[in-house]
Amino acid sequence: MNENLHIVSEPKASDQDVALVKNALYAFNMDVAADRNPHPINLFVRDDSGVIYGGLLANCWGQWCHIDFLWLSEVIRHQGFGTTLLAQAEAAAIAFGCRGAYLETFTFQARPFYERHGYKLVGEITDFPPGHSFYWMSKLFAEQRGS
Repeated sequence: MNENLHIVSEPKASDQDVALVKNALYAFNMDVAADRNPHPINLFVRDDSGVIYGGLLANCWGQWCHIDFLWLSEVIRHQGFGTTLLAQAEAAAIAFGCRGAYLETFTFQARPFYERHGYKLVGEITDFPPGHSFYWMSKLFAEQRGS
């Protein structure tokens, strides 16, 4: 090991430094998987003046779609926007060649919502955060098409 190298804790690291580490890992993963073609999916619920009331952010890569975020403002929940966002993201992922989707959620978030839409529990950390659980869920699109 080089004596000139040091491990430094930087809780407020610059966006540029954080991006360097993320991008280096992404590049490594893409090289190993021989897939250098990620595809973002960014869907928003906006009013006529452009104000955002919700959205879904996802990324397709390696024939899978990772749903990073699905959020709806309290004022538009239970009106079908979540179902529509999820369906549109899945359709875009299928069009891009994905065979499934995966996501993370907590007990206090939307596990039942995702289960109603065909997602299955594939992993869990209990008591994280204390009193709750953290879930990994996935869905194979072929199951929806009857393949």
